Amino acid sequence: IKSGVTGLMALGAAAMAWGVKTAAGAEMSAVVFGTMLKDMGQGAALMREMNKWAGAPLFDQKGLQDAGRFLLKAGVSADQVTKKLDQLGAIALVTKNPIEDIARIYQRGMTVGKFQTGLINDMAERGIDIWHGLAHAIGVSVPEVQAMAEAGKIGPAEMNAALEKLTTGTGIYAGAIQNVAQTWTGMM
Repeated sequence: IKSGVTGLMALGAAAMAWGVKTAAGAEMSAVVFGTMLKDMGQGAALMREMNKWAGAPLFDQKGLQDAGRFLLKAGVSADQVTKKLDQLGAIALVTKNPIEDIARIYQRGMTVGKFQTGLINDMAERGIDIWHGLAHAIGVSVPEVQAMAEAGKIGPAEMNAALEKLTTGTGIYAGAIQNVAQTWTGMM
């Protein structure tokens, strides 16, 4: 009995420590978002919005917060962060990549204003069907997209159009968040 009580107490202490750490991480992210947005209230509002986002339970809290920071650095407005998380989250779930890794690659291209071959290959190497997504969005063949990327002619508009094509309608990643959320694993 003593061992059982000790075990339950240890489990309770671990759960409390985890809760405190999670709350501290969320508070710190709200402050970071507020600093980046130059408005602490807006930073806290963004953190609340991200926590209410339908995909939030499907991702590691720290990874999701990191993804939010990368999106802000990419120039995504605070009111559009969860829309972009819908896209990147759907891709992350299907390809089994951390959402923050995909957001980091997206941020790198958005920061320089173009997605050259290296960045697009970084996505493709993670199992993302980005070359076909770009070809479909732009209306050209994959070899033509590759030539455009090599020449530095794939910009934010083309990448955002490709992400939209891949994650909505009949896109390969469309509905992933809703579908995974309905599974036993997603509910847990």
